[in-house]
Parts: sequence; structure tokens; C-alpha cells
Amino acid sequence: MTAKKPRTAPPLDPGERARLLAGEHHDPHALLGAHPVKGGVAIRVLRPWARGVTAVLPKGRTVELHDDGDGLFSVLVPLLRKVPAYELRVRYEGSEVAVRDPYRHLPSLGDLDLHLIGEGRHEELWTALGSRAMTHEGVTGTRFAVWAPNARGVRVTGDFTHWDGSGLP
Repeated sequence: MTAKKPRTAPPLDPGERARLLAGEHHDPHALLGAHPVKGGVAIRVLRPWARGVTAVLPKGRTVELHDDGDGLFSVLVPLLRKVPAYELRVRYEGSEVAVRDPYRHLPSLGDLDLHLIGEGRHEELWTALGSRAMTHEGVTGTRFAVWAPNARGVRVTGDFTHWDGSGLP
């Protein structure tokens, strides 16, 4: 029995794809992670150097992501109406790692935060910006938020990315 070929997520606009891969996209959350689309839920991840990516959905269901090239992987999971909790199994040459997709969660700065910061009137910046260890939706990690309106891009890097920031714009 042959495995079913994964359904790809709707393709990215070529300009948006190029900005994302260059680390210059203004809103990577809009492109990466899981999003409801016509026909189900699209999951898209950026994992440079990966050989393959599998999404592990609730109840142990697994879905192989399609290799879209340049470290992008995607799948359309049909029949889902809302974004499920999921993990990723990422295969590299000689190893496989289980990771939580940081783009599964909404951006940490909301519209009100952005509005107030832009006006210079945010009265609790220390709660909105910087890094903060936290548990959100059962996932323990660190939230990063910066205000850099003139930056061409911002990337997160550390030993957890082997000091390669290309996968976390």
C-alpha cells in the first residue's frame, strides 16, 4: 500500500514567500502556523535543512507535510474547521526532533498594544515587550516581542536553533 500524497496548503504569493525566506516579512504569523482555509486547515512551517516534517494531531493522528522547497513545508488537513493543538516531528539527516510550532499561537502583541506603542502611550511596555518565560495553552516556553518599526526583519536564534535564525522570523 502506498502512502497518500499530502495535500498542499494554498500557495503563497511569490512576493510574500520571498520576503518570508529573506527574513523580511512584516507578519510571518500570517503565513506560518495553522490557519482555517477553504476545505480544512492549512499548516505551513519553515524548517531550513529539514528532510521532512510530520504534524502530530490530537488522538495521535499524523499528517506528512509536503516539501514546498526552500525549507517550507505545508499540508491541507481536510475536514477540520478549527486549528487543532499539534506538534511537529522534523526529520534532519540522521535525526528526528519533536518540537512545538511557535506559529501555532497568535502573535503576542495585539492590535491595541501596537496602537498604543505607535502613539507612545503604552503604559505597561514591560509587560508587552522583551522576553518572558510563560506557559500558554499548556506549552511552556519563552515569548519574544520587540518594537522595531524600521527593522527589515527580526529573527529568534539560540542553541535551540543551532544558532541559525533562518527558521524563526
